[in-house]
Amino acid sequence: MAKLQLSCSKPDMDLFCTLLALDPSGREISFATNFEPIPVSQGWLRVALRKLDQEHASSWQPVHRFDEPQPLKPGEIVEAQVEIWPTAVFLPKGSRLALILSGQDYTGTGQPGSSTSGGFLHHDPVDRPPEKYDGEHSVHTGGGRECWLQLPVIPG
Repeated sequence: MAKLQLSCSKPDMDLFCTLLALDPSGREISFATNFEPIPVSQGWLRVALRKLDQEHASSWQPVHRFDEPQPLKPGEIVEAQVEIWPTAVFLPKGSRLALILSGQDYTGTGQPGSSTSGGFLHHDPVDRPPEKYDGEHSVHTGGGRECWLQLPVIPG
């Protein structure tokens, strides 16, 4: 999961978290599907629906209630926890992980063979009208603002 401090110039924002694996030389390690290469994992949250279900959330998995929209106010910093979908991979020694934060689906690095969000896209103009979601999105760090990515590591 990722815990982030966010602000937006619009009343809502979609936050997409993409976790990439990089081999020791810095090349992306993508994972096979029946379609296109995909990244290690991804997560997505409509930030106005960030309210947690405290009864069911845990220190390793946020569970959101989705029952009370909390619109953003321009410049206001809010905390959001985003679930990164569970997965299990073995990475070669010296590999690195990268977290990419975006206001839209992951479209890849532009390198041949780069992973993408594939067919799992969130671009319907009725569900994501530009006037509501195409704002300036900011991640705030430092000054006591906690931002982190939490990943389990199983020693090999």
